[in-house]
Amino acid sequence: MAKFNTAQTNKTTNKSGHIAYKMSDKTKLVTQVLTSFFNEKKFYGDNSAEMQETIKNVIATDAEFVAKLAVFARREFNMRSVSHILTAYLAHEIAGKPLTKETVKAVALRGDDVTEIMACYLNLFGKPIPNALKKGISAAMRDFDEYTLAKYKGEGKAVKMRDLLCLCRPTPKDKAQSELWKKLLNGELETPYTWETELSANGNNAKTWEGLIDSGKVGYMALLRNLRNILQTNPSNVLKVLDTLQNPERVRKSRQLPFRYLSAY
Repeated sequence: MAKFNTAQTNKTTNKSGHIAYKMSDKTKLVTQVLTSFFNEKKFYGDNSAEMQETIKNVIATDAEFVAKLAVFARREFNMRSVSHILTAYLAHEIAGKPLTKETVKAVALRGDDVTEIMACYLNLFGKPIPNALKKGISAAMRDFDEYTLAKYKGEGKAVKMRDLLCLCRPTPKDKAQSELWKKLLNGELETPYTWETELSANGNNAKTWEGLIDSGKVGYMALLRNLRNILQTNPSNVLKVLDTLQNPERVRKSRQLPFRYLSAY
């Protein structure tokens, strides 16, 4: 019986009218997730709705694949929104629920990952909120310190950090964490030292940027995205910024997508 010398049965026509080959749902999902931003126009149009159908199809047959893809997209490809969508679908689909808690913890590299995941779920599916999602967010929040809670408290957003405390009701690790969460609920957290808070308090000027640059607390992406502001204010230590941005090791660790450099340019 012939195994290799057989006629192709998976041919199709692409949107340019040329012959192409159909992909399996898993291959299609990986391609959709890792090569496009969600709800943004692409050359062939927005494929976000199609991606959501593919996510549901793959979860039904291999939920673990989707969980691993969410973590891979977040940790290796540095893609946030699509990892939140994958996690939200895991929480919603029956086959994905057992994997939701660990997926949330693995995807939550920043404080606002959990608020975005919850907002994503509510936008897609509304209430009630699955227990699996609550448990995952609760577990992630137990690792947040005061700086993280204050920096990503989410004032002005649809889902705030204090909303998650009320919705998910995590159990504090100790008395100190219990007191910290009370401060969050009461709006008493210490204002974090960030470039946003410093510019808001002291203005976008050379003195403010000199202090921020010398502090060493401005991240690589913040320096890259604020490069024009920094150059226009002309701080005396601007060479430190340029040295950081072109340092090969810092570039490797920055996890920036290539178009970020083009935008800065």
